[in-house]
Amino acid sequence: MHILTSSIAEGAYGLVKMCENCPKDAVRFYKSEPKTEVNMPCPPTGSLSGEILYFQARESGTAYAFNTQAFAPHLPHQLGGRAALSCNCCHDGWELRIQGLIFHNRANDELKKPAFPTWIAPSQFSEPLLASSTLSRWRLHLGWVDLLLTRPFPWITPYFGLKGAGVRQKSRIDYFLTTGRTEELSMKQKFWGIGPVMGVSSSWNLGHHFSLYGQAAASLLFGSFYLHQDEEEVGNRASRLKLLNRFALTRAILEAKTGLSYRYCLERAAFAIRVGWEIDLLPGQNLAMNFTDQSPGHFISNLGDLSLQGWTFALSVDF
Repeated sequence: MHILTSSIAEGAYGLVKMCENCPKDAVRFYKSEPKTEVNMPCPPTGSLSGEILYFQARESGTAYAFNTQAFAPHLPHQLGGRAALSCNCCHDGWELRIQGLIFHNRANDELKKPAFPTWIAPSQFSEPLLASSTLSRWRLHLGWVDLLLTRPFPWITPYFGLKGAGVRQKSRIDYFLTTGRTEELSMKQKFWGIGPVMGVSSSWNLGHHFSLYGQAAASLLFGSFYLHQDEEEVGNRASRLKLLNRFALTRAILEAKTGLSYRYCLERAAFAIRVGWEIDLLPGQNLAMNFTDQSPGHFISNLGDLSLQGWTFALSVDF
């Protein structure tokens, strides 16, 4: 008999986990010392889950114009996805889990009022610049994969493993200047890294198949950045700035989520539905170079952090 459980009790043979609506002999347990054979139902061989993400991305340091207030890309909520597969290692309750997340976001903004450009390199002009209108396009492509080992304990499940992540951002801005010229800027930022991840999850049984869950994790990724910035005048294609920079850097990812879960057990499987709220923080992902004065060597980088937040809807089956 194959069962995944929602509550934990102390049994004669170790930590016993059982579903509230399952037969009393349908249990999953982790054998304590001494390690001897006992005649008990087999634990589940694995689980499969799929998740719909309804996230909004936010990033500081992306303002493209200023006039009594800063104008930044308006980022709408977008759908993303996450899938996970886990299997029982058949040793002291350990489980091996692989999961992946993918998310894309985009924003198209048109500012139809006079404003001062924030990204044009001032070394190319001797006079102050004013744009009669501005067109901004911003893209985000993000994904990561986790390979984890987990070990359930009463009320808490710690896990650790490796995370590989990639973040790609694209921005294109057209400034329609009051002088009649049009300046076009194109900026690309790419980060890829791999490193250790550690986290913990927990569940609190509410009765009637419902429970509250929570999870938090942190990872440290050793990777590299690729920056590419171009600026040119539209019409004569005069190039004003061409910048290419590659460098190694370590970046962190912080994750947290909580929500409500409903689980129902059958004879050889268990199904769960989860609805929750999640926030993911990626510090220091905006490293575009913003030149501040007439000297090309004076610029600001490390402009801000990237975050994702929103609702999650998950369906899982344990078999």
